[in-house]
Amino acid sequence: MKTTIKLFIVLIIGAITFSSCNKGIAFNQRVQDKYSLTKQDIPNMQFFVSSDIMLERSEKIVPKKRFDSHGKLIVNTYSSMNLIKIDAKTPGVCVKVYGDRKLAITFFDDESKQLIFGDPDNIGKYKLLAESWENGKGKIKLGGITYHIRPGGSKAYLKFKISRVDTEDTVIQSAKGRKVYKD
Repeated sequence: MKTTIKLFIVLIIGAITFSSCNKGIAFNQRVQDKYSLTKQDIPNMQFFVSSDIMLERSEKIVPKKRFDSHGKLIVNTYSSMNLIKIDAKTPGVCVKVYGDRKLAITFFDDESKQLIFGDPDNIGKYKLLAESWENGKGKIKLGGITYHIRPGGSKAYLKFKISRVDTEDTVIQSAKGRKVYKD
């Protein structure tokens, strides 16, 4: 009987431990408060982005014009498009914690390439922030270069994983009992 009780307790503890693993939850102020996360703790956390973010930068060079031997106008224009895609679940690291519910997160080896996530309105998620938003497209600076966030990127927010390990020591003692002895 004692062995059965001990086995049952071990199985319960194991089930609690393995079921507490999480696929990722939104980072927010309530999480910071609940787990007493300080500015020093947050850079030690592994963050993930919830959905794809596509950044674009396009550049047009002033057209060059010339005339061919028959007087026909020839206009040469050059344009380039630079796209940066940050896939959903891409890991990122916090490189700066701002006091007004904002974090600078980098998904790159170059720490100057940071995206700002925050929850200034306390809606419950640290969402991707931009200098400005127009028609679902945001304008940001990444590594000192201006990019536009393509539509859909405004929905991206920070997630993190959490594991809880609940341990409990249970000691079961059996009383031997006591009899009355009279001489």
